[in-house]
Amino acid sequence: MIDDLEMFEVMQAAYPEKFSGDDDATYEAAQEFADSISGWEAVGDLLERLAKIGPVMESPLSGKKYAALLQKTERGCFAMIKREV
Repeated sequence: MIDDLEMFEVMQAAYPEKFSGDDDATYEAAQEFADSISGWEAVGDLLERLAKIGPVMESPLSGKKYAALLQKTERGCFAMIKREV
């Protein structure tokens, strides 16, 4: 499990419009927001935002670039969620 500071940094990266500061109030707001996330749409929004801040991959066939949320397997990494950059 990630620690509190890591969680705060992920929330800042995923929601820069909500959590741009480094003060205690921003930290507490991020904690409250994380506690309130529930439901298919809210979790889906978070995962899409995480994919957008993930590593950029380039398709060998089309040359298009994608930000992706990856899954590591024995055969390599696969994009579970990808969005064109």
